Amino acid sequence: MAKFRIAANAEIDLLTKEELSDALAQQARQAYQALSYMRLPLITGNSPAAASLSMGGDVNPEHSPDQGYAWSLRHLVIQGLTRGVNPDAVQIFREQLVIWELNGNQYAQTWGRGEIMVMPGETLAYKSVGAFAATGQVIIHGAAWQVPAQMIGELVT
Repeated sequence: MAKFRIAANAEIDLLTKEELSDALAQQARQAYQALSYMRLPLITGNSPAAASLSMGGDVNPEHSPDQGYAWSLRHLVIQGLTRGVNPDAVQIFREQLVIWELNGNQYAQTWGRGEIMVMPGETLAYKSVGAFAATGQVIIHGAAWQVPAQMIGELVT
């Protein structure tokens, strides 16, 4: 504890315990006001062309954080894939690197906070692997936590 020497008739303002608590709580609230849960924009594709699928990515960057923001991907679903012994498979790319793969039998995935990060300027892309049998509409949706890039630590703690 710090010691203070006060001369006679000197006045000093010190925070009370309640004022300090209020100030710390307000600081914590500001951090959480910037942290927001969001549903990813819906990506809807028509029937896959030439027995292959390619959605998102740099051409159609629907799954990319706004400039200056980062995502912690929490949930992702690819609807419309063919199930069975040889299910359709779709690889999920982040900046040309495969980060996950879903298929017609396991077409949804959840992750913990901070496990799959999408940084400012990065885009998610979805491409089929091998034979692709789906002929109907393919829909990709999910959810993420989003924060300003300077607060990325809030997504991984």
